[in-house]
Amino acid sequence: MSEAMTLTPASHDTDVTPGELLKRAREEAALTLQEVADELRLDLWMLEAIEANRFQALGAPVYARGYLRTYATHLGVPVDEVLRRYEALEDLPQEPEPIPAAMATTLRERRRSLRGPLLAMLALVVVAGLVYLALDVFLFASKTEDANAGTAGGAVEHNASNETQLPLVQPVSAVASVNDSHDAHTTEVDALLAQATDVNVPSSEMTGASPMTSSGPAPVEARLEFTGESWVEIYDATGARLLFGMGTPARARTVSGTPPLQVILGAASAVRLQVNGQPVVIPRREGREATRFTIEADGTLR
Repeated sequence: MSEAMTLTPASHDTDVTPGELLKRAREEAALTLQEVADELRLDLWMLEAIEANRFQALGAPVYARGYLRTYATHLGVPVDEVLRRYEALEDLPQEPEPIPAAMATTLRERRRSLRGPLLAMLALVVVAGLVYLALDVFLFASKTEDANAGTAGGAVEHNASNETQLPLVQPVSAVASVNDSHDAHTTEVDALLAQATDVNVPSSEMTGASPMTSSGPAPVEARLEFTGESWVEIYDATGARLLFGMGTPARARTVSGTPPLQVILGAASAVRLQVNGQPVVIPRREGREATRFTIEADGTLR
């Protein structure tokens, strides 16, 4: 504004918040938020946050005090009075640590391997098959012996009662036929046993299903280098706070998180940004240092 205005708060306005005090002064001056934002070269959302006493949105307290001082001076409101009311608020943002914690890593839970249970199950199946075949051979041999004994006994009795019948050669031939059948069956059982011992299970069946595949978008990595001091806030898509505090030239910061990443910078001209190892241009309005933007999964900035 070309002419400074002077506003002296009334004594009964001791409970008025700094945002309400500045809003009254702006309305008495018949100014819109957009007009003040254009004159002060600030984003409209910053003035809206000040008048609504949402100072957390402005970043660190040092930035909130600076914006209050600028706004109050422009409207002609006593700066000390505005700052005093600001300090009296109970929900002020806390001062950040000199070097905030920056990296938030997500540990993937290791999937248990199914190879051990599959091998154990396969071994049980092979053992059960071998036991079954052994029992089958044993029972078949027992039945064959019983049949041989019965055939021999019947032939003797029949020869004793009728001497004109065929000699004992016929039962011996029958026994030989049965023995040949037993030998053939035994050979077949041995072949099955050999096949069972040569079972070759593909590696894909022993190790389970197809290899584990990752779900969700890949993490995005952002590296910030500072040529001067700048307030920085970065949050990922899960709401995790990756970076919160004052960046200095003495130390670069690297963060990684689930895209998209939400970024707020207090002084964009003092920051150089790389996304996934590639330098990018920080979007901001001409003549304004404070900016906020989004880093998408493909590395683009919006």
